[in-house]
Amino acid sequence: MSGTNYIYDVDDANFEERVLAASHQLPVVVDFWAEWCAPCRALAPLLAKLVAEYGGRFILAKVNTERAQQLARDHGIRSIPTVKIFKDGVVVEEFLGLLPESSLRVLLDRHVPRSSDAQREQAETLLASGDSAGAIALLRATLAEDPENPRLRFTLAEALLESGDTDAAEQALTGLNAEQRDSAVYKRLQARIAFARAAGDDTDPNDLEELLKAHPGDCAARYRLGAWCAMNGDFDRAADEFLEIMRRDRHYQDEAARKALLALFELLDRHDRRLPEYRARMGALLH
Repeated sequence: MSGTNYIYDVDDANFEERVLAASHQLPVVVDFWAEWCAPCRALAPLLAKLVAEYGGRFILAKVNTERAQQLARDHGIRSIPTVKIFKDGVVVEEFLGLLPESSLRVLLDRHVPRSSDAQREQAETLLASGDSAGAIALLRATLAEDPENPRLRFTLAEALLESGDTDAAEQALTGLNAEQRDSAVYKRLQARIAFARAAGDDTDPNDLEELLKAHPGDCAARYRLGAWCAMNGDFDRAADEFLEIMRRDRHYQDEAARKALLALFELLDRHDRRLPEYRARMGALLH
């Protein structure tokens, strides 16, 4: 089937159907362009080529900003070409200007489904049910068949962390390219690996709390407790412990507490309401 079967002209009247609703089934790449724009004319055949090559794994929606000016304003288009990728009704990635084909492929591969993603979703279901061993076995078998799918490596690393095998989780992330290592999911996993190493395998938070009652200045115990809290999702307590270390000894272990806070920020969604508070408290201690 040719790529034209997955290319649509979109305007105010059909944006909700062609983009927002459709993005719950497949990624929708929205190209905001105009006829007078030379970079737009250069980008268009690259996107059309990729639509045909990917064979229905994403949809290309083209918005002529001269004809759909209100739609362009609604989506904050200030220069063209602007490309936004929608999944599940929201923008998950965007870029301005003309990118080379190789960069476009990397960007698409972050979001376009592969056949191996079905096995990855099965592994996620196993992991959610507590069967980390089953998830790991399925992911390793699938990765052997499709080693080019970075999402398999990310989910495998997560499963290995859940099983307590920190070294193997770190090994699962080797071999990724620079752009994949720059992704939010990679940074979150690296932060979790760092906290797992800092917490250790036999951490008992109750023992650490008792130790800190007797020796509140024990930064090593406090750092380990903060790492354990971060690993177990108690981000408020983790932040409190790392900030307390900074208050007592800002330079402890080459500013380990400040670095731990930066790693903690990677575990939080960038829109998390707690981030500004944590950053402000850290900034106050730094300055």
